[in-house]
Amino acid sequence: MSKTGRKVTRLTKNRTSEGEAAFSRSGRTIVFVRGSRSRAEIWTMSASGKRKRRLTRDSIADASPSWSPNGKLIVFRSSRARQLDGTPNLDIWVMNANGSGKRRLTTHDASDDDPVFSPDGTKIAYRSFANGQSHIVVMNADGTGETRLMNAPGASDPDWSPDGRRIVFQSLRDGNPEIYVMNADGRNQRRLTRTRSAAERLPVFSPSGLEIAFERNYPRRGSDVYVMRSNGKRVRRLTRFRGYDGRPDWQPIRR
Repeated sequence: MSKTGRKVTRLTKNRTSEGEAAFSRSGRTIVFVRGSRSRAEIWTMSASGKRKRRLTRDSIADASPSWSPNGKLIVFRSSRARQLDGTPNLDIWVMNANGSGKRRLTTHDASDDDPVFSPDGTKIAYRSFANGQSHIVVMNADGTGETRLMNAPGASDPDWSPDGRRIVFQSLRDGNPEIYVMNADGRNQRRLTRTRSAAERLPVFSPSGLEIAFERNYPRRGSDVYVMRSNGKRVRRLTRFRGYDGRPDWQPIRR
């Protein structure tokens, strides 16, 4: 859809659940997930919904895909370690954009999810859950040098600002799913939303860094996509559908 919420275009027509779509930096390709929570696969397609290609073929759940800035790699989370060594946790993996060369990046005793490359491609931010605590972690793109930025109830869904200086994320630290932003080193954490009657999550910076799109869910009304300024002001609703509209992403500006 357009950034005003108009011109909504359906890209897939499949009886199987599809979602978690993310644009490549070029804006020409979309990676997405098809399947259920227990068995999901990663696919790609053109921005027009054509040329669909399946990248993973497993009897487990591969999900939360995200592109590297140069479009050569896709980072994702997977439970495939259960087939390798019986580990029950989710781990962060990376593969080439054609589905080859799958490599496991995290191996510790935690469930890791929501990976996203930094704008320069040298880092990956992700959510790690262990011992009842959620953490936002940053590591080098090869899986080394893990640094825990913060821990808070429900901390998840990190996304980098285009200049790599900030990370926006979701947290339950104040008792309700709200959106926060912090410096890329974990300092200066600030709350952006304050909507007690709804859950706000899955924030993502616009290509300009001036806006943040996110999902807002009201009980009994469903989820819709909203946009706000990167300081949390001027919130506006983009979709109005009784079902589920959520997990937004921006199409990068083609130059």
